[in-house]
Amino acid sequence: KAKAFGQLARECGGKAASPEQLYNAYELSWILDTLNNDYRSAVHNLYLARSYRNKLFKKETSSSIEKLRIIYETEKKDNQIGLLNLEKEVKRKEEMLLVAVIVLISLLLITLSFYYVKKRKDNLLLAQRPCENMDNQCFVFFFDHELF
Repeated sequence: KAKAFGQLARECGGKAASPEQLYNAYELSWILDTLNNDYRSAVHNLYLARSYRNKLFKKETSSSIEKLRIIYETEKKDNQIGLLNLEKEVKRKEEMLLVAVIVLISLLLITLSFYYVKKRKDNLLLAQRPCENMDNQCFVFFFDHELF
């Protein structure tokens, strides 16, 4: 009776073309044949059961490998996107720093220009003013500084 059940299970598994059902059917047949001391059939069923188990294992392994590969590729792309965004942000900050330095240097040059223009005007006013306390000897040091 048990042997007939194992045969029926193998036939159902074969029709369904399910390696998992065939593995279970041959595993059951192997156990039943071993219990009935039909070792030749038991070895054959064990061989077939292991064959279907290996197919299942390869299918599950390849499926797992594919999932892990997809996860790896996704993380790799996410990391690349993050790195590109970081590089973009660094470049933007460098450009802002360059603009700030240019503005500061421009302000410094303008300030120096106003300072030298004022100093020149002050020296011209001193040179035109008559000397009162020096017995008509006026020592005016006039330095003409050109702006760059």
